[in-house]
Amino acid sequence: MTEATEEKTVPTLPSRAELAASGLTKRNQEFMHQVVELVTETSQAALVAEVQTQLLAGQKTGQTAKQIFGSPAQALGLVKKVASEDNSELTPNQIYAAHPLWQLIVDNALAFGMLFMVMFGFMLMFSNVSRESAGAAGLVSLIGTAVFGGLFFSIVTKIMAAKEGSKLVKFGGAILLFLLWFGIYLGLAALPAIINPILPGWVYLVLAVITFFGFRYWRVRTKLVGGFMGGARRPVKR
Repeated sequence: MTEATEEKTVPTLPSRAELAASGLTKRNQEFMHQVVELVTETSQAALVAEVQTQLLAGQKTGQTAKQIFGSPAQALGLVKKVASEDNSELTPNQIYAAHPLWQLIVDNALAFGMLFMVMFGFMLMFSNVSRESAGAAGLVSLIGTAVFGGLFFSIVTKIMAAKEGSKLVKFGGAILLFLLWFGIYLGLAALPAIINPILPGWVYLVLAVITFFGFRYWRVRTKLVGGFMGGARRPVKR
């Protein structure tokens, strides 16, 4: 008795060459390439294939990618289609806020940590500030301030990007979170040196460089644009 086994075809992300041979128009090929750039997990390959199928069907009736999906991020479901009078594209910060909160927290914590390390590094190396009075430059204080800053700034980003809610309430919430962050900053700065050691200035500068590369890696991995450190996606080469 012979048993027939069927191998399941695992969807893969299309390359530029495959898109060129797919029957899509040049404009739709570029749209698909931007969709592929936004993918962060291989499990989204099936969704990418569905987007391509809908584009192929739509171009037969003269529909554009923008009419069908809006933007590449909307095609992947990262953001909902936003209706506007001028039907303009979403800004990088709107797309940034659509990413999961935990990704934003890591992104902002790395950004704050990098900036604080540079600031305290130069301060300890070139200023006359005594090490005893620079408790905020302690390693535990610096890391804690960066982590809580990443958390609070990410929450504020989500709140401000939401369509629902009063602008006044949103602004008030942002102020309260900032005050809470400042309070935590003061509390961490008061920690004793035995648990909050202050490192030499040059060590902070080295850590800032390492953090910068970690930040860049995180941005490439998650396809994040906008946010506290800004940055736009590189234009697609034609």
